[in-house]
Amino acid sequence: SFFSMPKVIALTSKSTRLHISLHNDNCDFSITDDRASLLFDTVNNSAISSIHVQLNCQGRLIHSFKFPCHTRGRVSSVRLDPIYPFVFKDSEPIGSVITSTAEFLANGDCETTYGLRIKLHFDRDLPLPTLTLINSVLLNIESTVVHVSKEVLAINSDYFCTIFYKEFLEKSSGLFCIKEVDGDDFVWFIDSIVKKRWDIESVDHALAALIFADRFCMPDVFKRILPYLKNAELDSVAEKRVATLKRYIDLAARRNDNGDFMSWIFEKCQTMAQLIEVAQSCGDGLNPHMAIFFRFLANEEKKATEKIARFEKKRDKLKRRKNDYKIAYFFHAHRGGAISAETAESE
Repeated sequence: SFFSMPKVIALTSKSTRLHISLHNDNCDFSITDDRASLLFDTVNNSAISSIHVQLNCQGRLIHSFKFPCHTRGRVSSVRLDPIYPFVFKDSEPIGSVITSTAEFLANGDCETTYGLRIKLHFDRDLPLPTLTLINSVLLNIESTVVHVSKEVLAINSDYFCTIFYKEFLEKSSGLFCIKEVDGDDFVWFIDSIVKKRWDIESVDHALAALIFADRFCMPDVFKRILPYLKNAELDSVAEKRVATLKRYIDLAARRNDNGDFMSWIFEKCQTMAQLIEVAQSCGDGLNPHMAIFFRFLANEEKKATEKIARFEKKRDKLKRRKNDYKIAYFFHAHRGGAISAETAESE
């Protein structure tokens, strides 16, 4: 189901408004209930091949995008939500959908107004994207070519923004190689970013996402994964648990992250010995303050271990003396005599 009204649609949040206008007499358009996609209905059964949009604010062009369409019958659809980070604040959900010019003019109290101008291109066949409905670039991943959204990745990653929009040799071909990644994990990772939904199956799965986020400069992914990790159960076997945490702390150390992420790692250590072993695994990766803290813990752990060893040695000595006394006592009792503790000890 969707809100039906051709030619003009406005989306509003608390402080921002996006005015979407379609300049084509042969097509009506609407928006889905979840505000994620625009739907286009051609009146003459012409096939829409792609859509060109221009985002502006107060007459100044901010960005332009070209998206291919996914078509079923007369209705074509295109994902709109990749543009939202340019327009709406994360803390302000999109509220009302305005579908009349009069209502749009009446609601003029927003701080900022953006315009989105849409132009349609017809009758050019394009392959359907395999990963997302916005298919503008190809990634070669371990000899497998995957269709992805250049716009979505560039919005979320400084790394992809650089390789897609700077002057590299691959730009002319539209095919970029990504090496040393697991193909299935990487496709899942990109798909999760596009859909803004993270279906994490395990702690190792979460770690794969964080490694990609670290490599491809996507710091916001850490905020998405951390809520899952806080409720995740690690392996009960100490060696496996420590091995997993070592991989996480190495990643946190590379990011110089000594906040929530590092706190989660410490909380998952079951003993002081595990905590120190995990911390020592990242070497010089910790900042100086954390390194001093862990050296202090290691020294305290060493002192505690030595104290326990001395106690156990003394306890074993007392236990041996007690056993010797019992043997001597029963030996003398068998002979019909009595023995004092002092005599038993001397014997």
